[in-house]
Amino acid sequence: MRNLNKVEIKAAVLLAAGMAASAQAADKELLDILLSNGAITQEQHDALLQQPALTKEDAAKITMGNGSPLKIESSDGKNEIEIGGRLHLDYVQHDYDERIGTPPISGTQIRRGRVKLNGLIDTHWSWAVEMDFAKDAVSVKDFKFGYVTDQGSKLYIGNQKQPYSLSLEMSSNDEPFVERGVDNALVSALTDRAIGLRGETSGANWFVAGG
Repeated sequence: MRNLNKVEIKAAVLLAAGMAASAQAADKELLDILLSNGAITQEQHDALLQQPALTKEDAAKITMGNGSPLKIESSDGKNEIEIGGRLHLDYVQHDYDERIGTPPISGTQIRRGRVKLNGLIDTHWSWAVEMDFAKDAVSVKDFKFGYVTDQGSKLYIGNQKQPYSLSLEMSSNDEPFVERGVDNALVSALTDRAIGLRGETSGANWFVAGG
């Protein structure tokens, strides 16, 4: 079996790509080889030759790190998707005197184990899905779809946080203590999340939401 030269290898790779209309423009030498071998027609040859070459600016942007989730953004910035989550673990070990009675329970627990997907469609249409798998149960946290104005105001419909307090609005990733305050714990069963309509807007030092 003879060895393929570089030009033939490049031609084979281009052919294997399916000659998709959105493929990066091939150079004329490769297209001429494919045309002479009957792999493409003259019309396909001319169409591919006229396609503009893709540049680095045309590629999707992928970023991750510095506390941010995996983010994939289109080259024009109008569409994006973020893939993230959180894992909060509890561990407790008691040192006790057996004479005081029933020993306390030591061990571990997954406080929060979440997977989240969210993104933008055509700049203004926003969506989010977040599931929690903590404590041997599965619960839906966010399942919403909405519109974002050019000024940053948002209107969502779906399962989402109720605008009860700033304590509830704060992400559990940003809490200064292990958990929110007692006042939130007393009402969280009624004011955490619900299915409904919600609007919000904010500035540099203020935030307003209602639903």
